[in-house]
Amino acid sequence: VEISGNVTFPGIYPLMIGGEVSDLITAAGGLLESAYVKQAEITRIVASDGSKIEHLRFDLESAMKGDLQSNITLQSKDSINVFAIPNWQENVKVELKGELKFPGTYTIRRGETLTELLERAGGFSQFAEQKAAVFTRASIKEQEEKQLARLSTELRRDIASKSFQNSVSSNTLSYEEMNMLLNDLASVEAVGRLVIDLPLIVNNQQNLVLQDGDTLYVPSKRDSISVIGEVNYSTSHLYKSGVSVDDYIALSGGLKERAAEDRIYIIKANGSVKIPNTGGWFAANNAEELEPGDTIVIPMDAGHMDKLTLWSTATQILYQLGVAVAAIGSL
Repeated sequence: VEISGNVTFPGIYPLMIGGEVSDLITAAGGLLESAYVKQAEITRIVASDGSKIEHLRFDLESAMKGDLQSNITLQSKDSINVFAIPNWQENVKVELKGELKFPGTYTIRRGETLTELLERAGGFSQFAEQKAAVFTRASIKEQEEKQLARLSTELRRDIASKSFQNSVSSNTLSYEEMNMLLNDLASVEAVGRLVIDLPLIVNNQQNLVLQDGDTLYVPSKRDSISVIGEVNYSTSHLYKSGVSVDDYIALSGGLKERAAEDRIYIIKANGSVKIPNTGGWFAANNAEELEPGDTIVIPMDAGHMDKLTLWSTATQILYQLGVAVAAIGSL
């Protein structure tokens, strides 16, 4: 006989002579807290026609008390299914970190939103930078891990096919540089960041239903702009209103020869990517696009990638994950 569902040890058990429902449940370690005791089901092969089955519903609570009508005598190959309580949920926990009045791990109800949880946590401290909040989700982290593994495999295959076709000249990436990026890709840890606009959520203009394992990091107020990628000195600078993208790049030693000047972009503090206004990155109004906590990214020109089409994808993922990890690590 077999038992499945909400018991301690579901599985197949030998049928004892005269064995009843309660005997099998006891052998399976008893019922879980989530078991629905008002009803369970036995699936049984019809003795007169082995090709047919029948389903017997019974009161599980009465069966466990020994009620003769519910505590059915089992037959060979019977299968009991113990249902879960409708809408039952295990402890669903969400973690709040950083600049909140009461950070910590909270148990939430099914369907609870981030706005409701933030109210329970007392709101933000006076030093909170809501725009730079980092929200992570376990399911997204799993997707990122699969994406990184697939991308690494495809890049290795791409490099293997290209490296024997083209000699490495001064204008292309060296083997060491290729290997360095592959190693970075293999060692980088997925974050599982979901880009959110926390001020909109707090003001009930957006809704975010929470899931088990979600984490919200709220950093303190930011005062810097980071510059990474193909510049002579990747670093962070003190934010100053009115300073433009090209000014910050100049403060970082200027662009390298391999920089793709027309593909520069900004990773905003909340994780979104800012696309420049028409007129080029070095238009007079590009200083208005920068806010404290932003990161200016200077990608590599495709002409220096030896026609490796996946290269820009890999570097962009590394940059974005790096920014998220740095934001979390600063708390």
